[in-house]
Amino acid sequence: MRGNLAGFSFEDICNELSLSASNARVILHRAKSQLFKVVDHYEETGEC
Repeated sequence: MRGNLAGFSFEDICNELSLSASNARVILHRAKSQLFKVVDHYEETGEC
């Protein structure tokens, strides 16, 4: 992972959410995949 969000490290976020690093990466991957699907759909149809 690169960078941090609002001053929190990836490790801090995992600790706060009680997630392992590998589980957090899976969740982030799934979220990005869903976001890309929505963006693709919007680009194709103009609708969310």
